[in-house]
Amino acid sequence: MFSHQVDEGARVALNEQIALIVATDSIVFLAQIAQNDLGRVQPGQPVQITLAATPQRPVAGTVRSILPAGSANDLTAPVRVDLAASLPKQLNLYGVAQVTVGTHAGALVVPAAAVLRDDVNGHARVALVDATDTRTGSRSVPASRKAIA
Repeated sequence: MFSHQVDEGARVALNEQIALIVATDSIVFLAQIAQNDLGRVQPGQPVQITLAATPQRPVAGTVRSILPAGSANDLTAPVRVDLAASLPKQLNLYGVAQVTVGTHAGALVVPAAAVLRDDVNGHARVALVDATDTRTGSRSVPASRKAIA
């Protein structure tokens, strides 16, 4: 893959980049992850990338490394993602990366609005609706992890 930065006949300064040549087998996705979420991201975790150019074809990848170059302006840090499939042959594609930071086998996932919390004694209950006869009720549940938005 080739991208040129200057036009033919243009003046260039010493050490100015004039072209970029990239081996197509070494293309990576650089995800900007919020610094608050970096503690949950580790090398080896699966990633799904949806590119703006091809939203109908998500690309799988794996976190390779967290780069030590955080930005104080937007409170993010770059995370390098190796891709499992080839991308369209162009540079500077943008997209959204979803990193799977953990799984919980056998966990019941419910909307936050279905959890009734008692802040006084610390108990939580889940609202239940029986679809067959429209009865409602609630059941005590142990404290659990909150959803990550």
